[in-house]
Formats: sequence, structure tokens, C-alpha cells
Amino acid sequence: MVLGEPICHPFTRQVIWTSGTTLTEQHIELLKKMELRAIMVIDLQHKPAGLSLDGPTRPSPPAAPRPEATRSIPKAEAPPAPKASPQAPAAPLRFTRPAAAHGASAAGTARPARPAVGTPQQQPSAQGVQFKPQVIRNEVLERNVQTIKHIQDQVRQSTRLDIQSVDLSVQQTIQRIVTNKELLNSLIDLRVYDEYTYAHSSNVMSLALVVGTAMGYSAERLRILGIGALLHDIGKSLIPEAILHKPAKLTEEEFNIMATHPANGIMLLSGYSWASTDIKNIVFQHHEKFDGSGYPMKLSGQAISEMARIVSVVDVYDALISNRPYKKGLPPNVVYQAIYNGAGNHFDPRIVQAFTKFIVPYPVNSLVELNTGQIARIVRVSRQNLMRPVIELEGTVIDLMRDERFSIATMHIPTPA
Repeated sequence: MVLGEPICHPFTRQVIWTSGTTLTEQHIELLKKMELRAIMVIDLQHKPAGLSLDGPTRPSPPAAPRPEATRSIPKAEAPPAPKASPQAPAAPLRFTRPAAAHGASAAGTARPARPAVGTPQQQPSAQGVQFKPQVIRNEVLERNVQTIKHIQDQVRQSTRLDIQSVDLSVQQTIQRIVTNKELLNSLIDLRVYDEYTYAHSSNVMSLALVVGTAMGYSAERLRILGIGALLHDIGKSLIPEAILHKPAKLTEEEFNIMATHPANGIMLLSGYSWASTDIKNIVFQHHEKFDGSGYPMKLSGQAISEMARIVSVVDVYDALISNRPYKKGLPPNVVYQAIYNGAGNHFDPRIVQAFTKFIVPYPVNSLVELNTGQIARIVRVSRQNLMRPVIELEGTVIDLMRDERFSIATMHIPTPA
């Protein structure tokens, strides 16, 4: 059999095989993985015929494209270029402890030294050796995880929030990674692969800062966004451990208890003067959906704060892509497509637009299956076209932006031995 019409990737719409391509069993297996239900083929008399991929071959009309695979994101104004950091830092947040918990005399303005955002990132070590990008990434992101552990332990023991540690983590992530374009492009993957409970908040903060940068946020707005994102699940500190760490799907009753964490978070923040409206909105609204189907207030559209809409997108992304005790994480390209398809329903289309320009569907070192059936490794990602990265195939490095012979059909998940 040969193709009677080109086959396009159901998500990217890029041509994978042209009409006239001779089909093999390997082609058909790839088509099934791409979830195409029917294709057009040419029989021996060169008459178009349908080929069903659901069972035995039989003539059938081609299935209409799935709406969720072809719907385009509503046109939105392109996010402005990230603003240059101001020469003088904006007025900092003032940190005070809640009077109710620590007494009126506890109020103060102590805060950590605030490095200028946007300064050069390649800093020498104590031995005068330049840090490599991966070393900087690991140092900053692993410290963020330790910060989350620290503040959650503090909340459980004394209901006190160490905002100085939070602010320092946010500013170091901005200063050393996010606002350094060269470093950011060389790292691509800003997620921490660690225990989900603690790594998740760190991942959400890092990803939110990238999206905020894509949307042109100023240094101070990034700082507020980062603090809110790092604290977005702080209310889970008051959820019983048996529910929080249950290695199975929650019952309806347990889910209802878990769903109280946004309100718990607001309660924990209520006594702090540094907890601005934006920070509180992130904590309280990050489970609201653009179409009004979320919780706890079923807000929709612009009624949800923009920063909370950003955190909503990256929160879902990290939750779906991460391994949990009761489920394996989904491949990045599948989650990437789910976020894309959720534009206008669960997510703000403009934020999805920024997300899909900066968060990669095929992370560096992941394995992919090509249109040829061969397995390749992702070597480098191009910001010009995230779907056409540089790959290594059988020892040869190939830039898919320049070589049109190959295209990515799907992620390759090795079969367990």
C-alpha cells in the first residue's frame, strides 16, 4: 500500500510522510501510536481507499480530524519581549511576622541582601573556576527544594513562614537562571527530579518564572510571581499526612479534604503584611479554570488573577509529567499537547501561547521515534522551532531545522526488560 494523501502530525500539523510513501508494518505501528484512526491509501488500481487502524483492513472513509488535535489557540497579541531589568531595584517587599502569632514587637523589615536582577550569571567558584550551566542549575534548583522542606516543616511546627528563605530562593532563580538567556537556553529543563511533595513547588516556581519572563514581566513582578508560586501549595502543610502521601488515588472524601488547601494557604498568609493581594490570589486561585470549572470559587476568565492563571498552567504541567507513587508521569510531549488543547477551556490562551514558546515538548537527552522508525536522542532544542530540535541518530548529529528527511513521530518509551 502507498499513501494517497500526506500524513501530518495530529498536534504540530507538520508533514511526516508525503503521499506516495510505501507503507510497512512499522509505519502502521507508528500511526497507531499517533492515535490516527484512519488514513487514505491507494490500492493496486490506484483508486483511493480507506485503511482503518482499529482492526482488520477494510475500505472506510477517512475519519475527520479530532477537534482537540486541530483546534488552534485563539489569536492573541504576542507577548512583549522581556523588559530589561531596571538600573535601580524596585522597592522591596517589607517582611513582618504576624502580630497575632509573634506579638506586635515582632514586626520588622529585616530581609536578605537583594542581588541586582539580571546581572551576569557565570560566577567563579571559590577556586576561581567558572561554574558550568548544569552546576548552576543543580545548585539553585536543589536549594529551592530544601527551602520548601524548611518552610513546610516550620509551618507544621509553629505556623511561621520564613519569607527570607523564600525570597532568596526566588531571587537566585531569577538572577542566576531565568533572566540569563544564554544559560536558560542551554538548560531547557528547569524541573527537579526529586520527591514530588517538595520538588513540585520548586518546579512550579521555576516554570512560572519562565512564563512570566515570556510575558514581559518586570523584575519586581517576577519576584512576586515567584514567591506566590513557591508558596502556592503551602496550605497542604495542614493536610493530614495519610492523605497527602497516600500511594493511591484519593477517595471523594479525601479529595474534598485535599481541596481545602487553597483556603488553608490563605489562612496561613493572613497575618503577614508582605503577603500582597497577588501572592494571596496565587495561593487561593491556582486551581481555578479559565472556563469556570475549577475550585474553590469557580471563577472564570479575567476574574482569576493573571499570576494565578500562570501558576495554574505550570501546576498542571508538572503534576502530569511527574512520577507519583500510584502512577507514572506522562511523556512531556503528551502533556505539552494537553496544555495546548486546554487553551480557552482550562487555561488562558495568551498564557498557553507563552508557555508553548518556552517549555519544551522534547527535553534534552529524551528518546524519540522518528518518521523512519529509528530511535534518536535529543541533543539540543532550538527556540526558533521547539518541534525541530537537534538529534543524535546512530552517532550522527542532525539538526531537524535543516534536514527535512526526518521528523519526530512520538516519544520513545523503552519497553521494560
